[in-house]
Amino acid sequence: MNISNKINMEIDKRISNKKQENFKYYVKISLTLLLISALTAGLLAFVNSITKDKIAANELAVMENALGSMFDGCDGIKAVEGEYEAPVVAVYEVYGKGEVLGYGVQTNPIGFKAEIGIIVGVDRKGSCVGVEITSISDTPGVGTKVQDKSFLSGFSGLNGESVSEYDTISGATVSSRAVKKGVEAALNLDMFKNTSFDNAGEGGVQ
Repeated sequence: MNISNKINMEIDKRISNKKQENFKYYVKISLTLLLISALTAGLLAFVNSITKDKIAANELAVMENALGSMFDGCDGIKAVEGEYEAPVVAVYEVYGKGEVLGYGVQTNPIGFKAEIGIIVGVDRKGSCVGVEITSISDTPGVGTKVQDKSFLSGFSGLNGESVSEYDTISGATVSSRAVKKGVEAALNLDMFKNTSFDNAGEGGVQ
């Protein structure tokens, strides 16, 4: 075997070894990245589950406090399962001494900047008994005027039909219109239009 062939064989051998080393290196890197990704995903899922439960608990507490101030004798609430059209997010039965006192409706209409969190109390006749703003990011001093008691208290006693006539706030038209939309959506839920709705305390809404 001449020197040229030996040199070529040595070169081929080194190239082959280099390829094997590169392959092992990339496999190692890939496995390491895969492991890191799996651990990160698992950690995020764990944190998300904890955060989600905490957020849900906080939202329930806010709902209980709000409805407790709207309904005399309220001693508990229970979520009403169902699919609701935006801006309605959730509906809760309000209980007092084992009887249904009314309902709480959570709505999130879009305000001037973002969603406005609203809780609407509805009695067994389908009339509004109270409105509370739970979150708002609209312009301070302008859009936030919708939080004034003078505006919110005006919804009390209105139903799905009469609420449409309620006036918005001059200078805060977008925000007040959004709140009105949220209250309207709550009062116009089909369950409140049912003729047997006022018998809800005797076995629930039919």
